[in-house]
Amino acid sequence: MIMPHRSFLACFASFLVLISSIEAQTSPTPILGHELGESFTRHHSMVDYVQHMAKVMPHWQLQEYGLTTEGRP
Repeated sequence: MIMPHRSFLACFASFLVLISSIEAQTSPTPILGHELGESFTRHHSMVDYVQHMAKVMPHWQLQEYGLTTEGRP
């Protein structure tokens, strides 16, 4: 009887951690200058946003694994 309660508490704690990390995320609007989908987002703007998120979110890890044909990350 104790085990279901522990499972529930573990799931609930995981849910709280997930919610807190979602709330802490930064909107791309200040970095991009517009809402996503409002206008075309240039490649360098998205790279800037992802690099910003990698700095402010401790659990994010940015790893470059290749380049475009134009030499962009």
